[in-house]
Amino acid sequence: MKPDEPIIIGCGPAGMACAIQLRRYGMSPLVLEQRRPGGLLLNANFVENYPGFPYGIPGPKLVYRMWRQARHWGVHVVREQVQRVEWDQGRGFVVISDRATRSSEYLVVASGTVAQSLPERIQPKVRHRVYTEVWPLLKKRRQRVVIVGAGDAAFDYALNLTKGGNFVTILQRKESVKCLSLLLERAQQDPLISRWVGFTVREVRDGRPDAPLVVEMEGPDGKPTTLAAEYVLFAIGRVLNLGFLGESVLEQQATLVAQGRLYLIGDVANGRLRQTAIAVGDGLRAAMQLYARMLYEDCCED
Repeated sequence: MKPDEPIIIGCGPAGMACAIQLRRYGMSPLVLEQRRPGGLLLNANFVENYPGFPYGIPGPKLVYRMWRQARHWGVHVVREQVQRVEWDQGRGFVVISDRATRSSEYLVVASGTVAQSLPERIQPKVRHRVYTEVWPLLKKRRQRVVIVGAGDAAFDYALNLTKGGNFVTILQRKESVKCLSLLLERAQQDPLISRWVGFTVREVRDGRPDAPLVVEMEGPDGKPTTLAAEYVLFAIGRVLNLGFLGESVLEQQATLVAQGRLYLIGDVANGRLRQTAIAVGDGLRAAMQLYARMLYEDCCED
């Protein structure tokens, strides 16, 4: 790739929107993504606030449409995990992945968020049955799934899983919930979803003859109890996925942003405002600003 072609880290809605717009400008950005495109949108049970879909659309279907559009415009995505990004005055951004080292004068970070660290008391032998996102479980049928959490994600994941006939138990530590009232109402009306209020998970371990997993908990009365399941899903919060930014980038982040060389877009920049429409808008704005910056530099050179 040419050194003046941007590198985009992340292929969720923000990254895809940015890449599509840059392709429309005739540029050839390189998108690095460690897993399948779509980001957190892959987990969404039903997206009802994205313009153009009056009756809503499942998150994975919206991802599929976005990805088709990206492919139509020739967006180049490479499946690699970015390990570190440094800033070098002579080379620009040096992006080191698990497979290659590349450099570019422009970097778009659309890496989103990662799940909070899981509790330590999960037996290593059962970790392959413990998840922090729901999309890997969407093809499961009539399985028992325990979801830990009481926010939007927990209830949305539960509603998504019951479409496959799965039996879901939501464990929440406190009486209050942090989700939209609409999601709570729908969960309360779903016979496949039950809520255990006042329970704190103490351990997830190897199961007994009737189930692969056993979730050990402390109830509201302080007494221990257990729950059998095939899978456990933690929805206990997420943090910004910026651990790959090196000190040389962090030290000059404000300057690089002001110079129009570094762009942070989507969930990685918007805190709790994790909405697809906002992420897409971020991607379009970054692409337009980046293109304008490059035109300005070309004019100055002439």
